Amino acid sequence: MFGAAVFGEIATFAGRLTRGNITIAGSPGDFTPAVTSLKLDPSTVRQGGTFTATFAGANISDETRFDIRFRAPGSTIDQQAFNWQKGASGNHPVPANTAAGTWSITGVRAHQDEASHIGSYTSVSVSLIVAQ
Repeated sequence: MFGAAVFGEIATFAGRLTRGNITIAGSPGDFTPAVTSLKLDPSTVRQGGTFTATFAGANISDETRFDIRFRAPGSTIDQQAFNWQKGASGNHPVPANTAAGTWSITGVRAHQDEASHIGSYTSVSVSLIVAQ
């Protein structure tokens, strides 16, 4: 259901090449997106329905992409979904054949480059209950 659908090198105005850190006119600034929370609304949804995922944190923009680490109902193994959402808020359909039960999001990684999935996940604990 979550589907298997970080910040790369950035040229700075100061003429340096950095990874996730930008220097402008000699003042360093960290513009790496950082997630502080994730909310799913509603937190219970029927098969065939939709829910909205909203990320909050520092340096999140409409261009921020989010990878998630999640567990299906009854599983003890994390799976990953790359580029699961773009932007701080997004609607997600729950296909009719989605397994009923509690889906858990255990981590999130925010990044700008669609093809780059490096860096560590930020731990989160958010659940979505899928009902028949």
